[in-house]
Order: sequence, then C-alpha cells, then structure tokens
Amino acid sequence: MLFPTHLLVVVPLVFETGLPALMLLAGSALPDIIDKSLPALGLTETYHSIAHSIFTVAFLTVAGSVYKPLFAFSLAYSIHVLLDVIQVGINEPSGNWMFVFWPVRFPENPLKLPPVKFLKHYMGTKAFYLEIFLWLATGVYLILTLG
Repeated sequence: MLFPTHLLVVVPLVFETGLPALMLLAGSALPDIIDKSLPALGLTETYHSIAHSIFTVAFLTVAGSVYKPLFAFSLAYSIHVLLDVIQVGINEPSGNWMFVFWPVRFPENPLKLPPVKFLKHYMGTKAFYLEIFLWLATGVYLILTLG
C-alpha cells in the first residue's frame, strides 16, 4: 500500500474507538519509516524487512496487550503490515508476501524498486484499485460522520 493509505485507514479508528490519534498514526507510519530507511542506508536489500516482520508484529501485540498505552500503536502497526501482505498477495501471488516471515524466510523476487519506479509499477494493479476503494470508503465515512 502507498504510505498515505496506511495513514488514511486508521482515521475511522480515531472517530469510532476514541484511541489516541497520535499513537494510531505513529503505528501506521512506523513500519514504512523504518523499512524504507534501511535499504537507503545499505542495511537491507528490500523495503519489507524487520519492521514488516510477523515477529515484530507479535512482539508489539503482546506489548500493547500488557501495556495499554501501546495498544493503539500496536493495533495500527498490525493493520499496516496486514494491508501490505494483502497488497503484495494480490499483485504478486508468487509468494512475495512471505516477506512477513523475515528474517526466517525471504521472498524469492523481492521488490527492489525505488519509490518513483514503484509508483509507476503499482498504478493500475489490482491492489491499486483496492486502495482507491479504501480512499473512497473513508471519504464517505468522513462525510457521514462529520457531515
């Protein structure tokens, strides 16, 4: 999913749950902030690694259930990773979604495109239309809620 979509999908949670908006937005943003920085620093080769790993999600889920102030953060973080797994599974059914098992398992053909080339590749894919639907659904939700 594109970065703005990850932020957008937590907006209804802010209104419907009363969970802290800052924690939801931070949890939704952090996986990409971490994993997009690592290849730029030469630490990993792919944009889905430690921050998109099921092991990180599991750790944060436990932390969020034990330490309540982290609950909103861990919920949004988990949603981010789930949406990326869905997006990659829709567009690349060859098993590239297995990035979620990093570092135990790596996808066979990791997507290594820089951001602009990725956007050109991504537009028009099935998951891109899913994102358009999410934007429209959230827009309708906001109109009805704030309307």
